[in-house]
Amino acid sequence: MPRAKVRRCGNCKRLKIKCVYPDDEPPPPATYGPHEYESSALTSKQNSPTFIFTGFDTRQRFGSFGPFTPFEERLLETLDRTTLAYYANSRDPAHLYAVFEMVPELFGMSELMKRSMYAYSSMLLIAESHPKLLLGDSSDATEGVLQLHRFGFANYNLQVSQISLLMTRLSSGEITNQEVTILIAATMFLMSIVGSGTSEQMPLVNFTTGKGDFLTLLRGVRETHRMAQAYAYVPMFDLYHKDTYTHPVPMLPLFRQYNELYIHHMQIDEFEFDAEQVEFMTGVLKLINRSVYLSAHDNDDLEFFRVFARGEPDWFDLVYDLNMMGLNCLFIMAAYCLGFNYYFVRHDNMWISYMRWYKTYCFAQYGGWYFTSDEPLYSLMVDKHYVFADMDQLVAFDPVHLDMVTPYRPGNAPAAGNCSAAIDAFS
Repeated sequence: MPRAKVRRCGNCKRLKIKCVYPDDEPPPPATYGPHEYESSALTSKQNSPTFIFTGFDTRQRFGSFGPFTPFEERLLETLDRTTLAYYANSRDPAHLYAVFEMVPELFGMSELMKRSMYAYSSMLLIAESHPKLLLGDSSDATEGVLQLHRFGFANYNLQVSQISLLMTRLSSGEITNQEVTILIAATMFLMSIVGSGTSEQMPLVNFTTGKGDFLTLLRGVRETHRMAQAYAYVPMFDLYHKDTYTHPVPMLPLFRQYNELYIHHMQIDEFEFDAEQVEFMTGVLKLINRSVYLSAHDNDDLEFFRVFARGEPDWFDLVYDLNMMGLNCLFIMAAYCLGFNYYFVRHDNMWISYMRWYKTYCFAQYGGWYFTSDEPLYSLMVDKHYVFADMDQLVAFDPVHLDMVTPYRPGNAPAAGNCSAAIDAFS
């Protein structure tokens, strides 16, 4: 997969993350009816309509932007069905309004959004029906599947090139407010596509060069969003960056364990764990902990992935420096990405590849696992293919004491629709 070229501002200010959260419980989550939510973040507070979701018809949602070929229509149905499977019961009003109301509008706004949606939905279909093709094995692929593969990557290549053009317009100050909205949305689709791929297509971390990896892409996307926000405010920006939850959150079991382990290692190894780094990295742990808790609170994994878009993660520097706390935080993030089905192929993606590398590194350098909680987390996510059946599991998630393990099966992931029919429509 071609790698996106990301512009970076040389005057970028590095942000440190230092968060302190009391251990008292926050108020219980707000409750909603089955499909009744209030939209707020993407509209003005004075004119915030009530968004009532009762299901949708793909032709009705996208029909005004047609005509479509049968194959294009089936791809949009795939995107709709996958979105519905993940987010129909979300309690995040801004995200609901975006995916169910704004997506068709964005699709009609520009060729870039069409390319982004076609690229992503094509890869979802391939992952569901012929995942080996995404790994470079075309031995049993039909001509229809191969055409789908070519179509998906052709749209991906156009997506990358058009994002680059918008970034050039942003840098020169020629971009419009509508283009800013499109740029932000398109870069998030780009992160979804690249982040779901294999380490061969783009590694999570490139320890050799420190660039050309997903961490570099994350920094570049964040910098692009920062530049876009400075140029013009658009409501889409709030969807990924604004934190509207003001209550403290509790430390969840897994993060409490690692928080204690970092402090313990500081007490026995001050050279590897100096006090300033430990303070900084426990702050990072609390930030990730907060995002996981709010994902359960909102019944929506977007809050977890907002961590990628919001913060300038200085701890990435510790990752490249092979600092064990930095490596470990990325290990934890990778485990949650697997639990959230953030991949096209379960056994071969950048997250599971990194977790395997982390294990190899620990055993080569230290003769075994460095932190005691690493082994059960690795066993659960890599060996047993655990996925979160629902968001409620996030609150009590503790690999050390988890008795009931749900192994990964194709049926655990949301269905992408009738794959064979979609492919036949293209043949």
